[in-house]
Amino acid sequence: MMDERELLRRAKQDKKALEELVKRYAKRLYFATLALVGDENDAWDISQEAFVRVLRNLKRIDENRGFYPYLYRTMRNLVLKRGKTKEGFAELEVSSPEEELERKEKIEEVRRVLSSLPPEAREIIYLRHFEGLPYRKIAEILGIPEGTVMSRLHHARKKLLKLLEENETS
Repeated sequence: MMDERELLRRAKQDKKALEELVKRYAKRLYFATLALVGDENDAWDISQEAFVRVLRNLKRIDENRGFYPYLYRTMRNLVLKRGKTKEGFAELEVSSPEEELERKEKIEEVRRVLSSLPPEAREIIYLRHFEGLPYRKIAEILGIPEGTVMSRLHHARKKLLKLLEENETS
């Protein structure tokens, strides 16, 4: 499997490499968008529009900075521009009916709690804990210093834990 930088470099000249780039990131971008906007149709529209915009400007993307951060930032700007907000995070598939029920209950609880967080806090939690991105990548995507990422994440986690604790006691 080709690394992202090489694939991006080749996609600027080769249609097959471009198709591979889209295949590699289409689902990931869709679910990241869904996590931010909460509506499947909006997520589909926004993620498609983000791809179109990025592919139009493909030659301008710095191969050393990576494709996905640029794609994610484009999607994020579209979400902010449209004023879309998120009610919670998308559900994931589970293997057994019992696990599915338990997971749905937990997801619903987390949705309620996350929906009460400011969008900035929801986004940083999503990028770190659902995308699994390192601080450096999050900083690059959001265009903020790494220290700010750590600070925002710390405050977002504190708010989330406090709300989860309050939710358990009520």
